[in-house]
Amino acid sequence: QEIKEVLLDCDEDAIIFKVKQVGGACHTGHYSCFYKKLSDDGKVVTEYEDKVFDPEDVYEK
Repeated sequence: QEIKEVLLDCDEDAIIFKVKQVGGACHTGHYSCFYKKLSDDGKVVTEYEDKVFDPEDVYEK
């Protein structure tokens, strides 16, 4: 991740980093950790986004 901007809230007790994402950010191999979607009937639809890397190639067990 490349940091683009750092923001603080009004009383400086919360911080946001705006970043440029390079590759996958999630340990599951997805670009983002937010790769699951909630359907209209309230069920979780998983893997609506393809993985960008194979976690078994990156993490040892």
